Amino acid sequence: MLAASAAAAAKPGAPEAGAAPSVPPPAAVSPAPSAPPPEKEPPRGPSACLVLPLSGPHAALGQRVAGVLERALGAASVPVLRLDDRGDPAGVAAALARADEDRCVVLAGGLGDLESQVLEHGASSMGLPLVSLAVAGASPAPNVVRVRTPRGGPIARLAGRLAGMDGVRRAHAVLPADRFGSAAWAAFREAFEASGGRPGAVLPLPAGGGDPKDLSKGFAQQVRAARGEEGCVPEVVFLPMSADAARRWLGFLEAEGVTGRGKDGKCPPPVVAGTSLWADAAGLARDGAALEGARFADVRLEAEEAAGSVLEAEAADGARLLAAAWLKAPERDRFVLAGVLRNAVVEGGPGGSRKVEDGRLAGREVATFTIRAGRAVPDGARP
Repeated sequence: MLAASAAAAAKPGAPEAGAAPSVPPPAAVSPAPSAPPPEKEPPRGPSACLVLPLSGPHAALGQRVAGVLERALGAASVPVLRLDDRGDPAGVAAALARADEDRCVVLAGGLGDLESQVLEHGASSMGLPLVSLAVAGASPAPNVVRVRTPRGGPIARLAGRLAGMDGVRRAHAVLPADRFGSAAWAAFREAFEASGGRPGAVLPLPAGGGDPKDLSKGFAQQVRAARGEEGCVPEVVFLPMSADAARRWLGFLEAEGVTGRGKDGKCPPPVVAGTSLWADAAGLARDGAALEGARFADVRLEAEEAAGSVLEAEAADGARLLAAAWLKAPERDRFVLAGVLRNAVVEGGPGGSRKVEDGRLAGREVATFTIRAGRAVPDGARP
């Protein structure tokens, strides 16, 4: 046995006792082929950039306006990029900071008074042409074209119509505690006085609210004092607030004899007037009964635009203006685009052609309306 074991141990290639079996060396392994580097995005070409509130409290409005602009620009093959301003001035500044990086050669947007001011100032500083949706502000800079009807335009038209054509002589007002209320009253009063009317009692509402019943009592005393001095003359009560807020205030004002014929029934009821905030079909369907016979003024839309809002119609005007300038400036130079925008004409849109005058796109008609059975009916006589 020992001899056999020794012979086996001496056999060539046999492992020594207790040794681990030998393992052949691994074959050389070729390295796996490396993945190709990711393709770089091609550089973005010159674009028209929309600066709008695409997030935040005004996102729904911003998205709707963006859709209007994109449809009109897309029809003209204008490349579009959205920049979210979040609905605040800081967001506008951030969007402008991206404009050069994203090769924006022309801008469109500006919803909100402060936001549009920041956008117009920033675009001017950068030399970028801008189609602005602002409704207020001083004369636009040379690179800015405003395409919306100024806020004071419809208000002044209504005041002039009431005093100049309808013979209304005295205007009372209830003013919300916001900048819109005071600005609206300033525009109304100026045009009303210019047409021969006189201001009467004014109730500025306190910022912290207040008891409408008590406030209406004090306001009614002012109104009666004005009526006592001059007797019964045709009057208007101006309410620059939403239709819903106006409906609620009218209940208190009528109880105190400010609207309606009042408790004594001596003076004819005053006209109730508001602003284009009342140009809301859903709101009028809900609040129209209380506002029956009330008046306001707004841009008159063409039949094919009636399903949308004035903002959407005027934004579409701006997109058509931008598209016309884009086609006339194939080099996409921002300075050339700014000059072309200032002299462009919008053709083919609803209501015929419109041209830029003094930095504003003109041509939209402002009309006065009377609320009848929950609908805004254009007045028969052109204002």
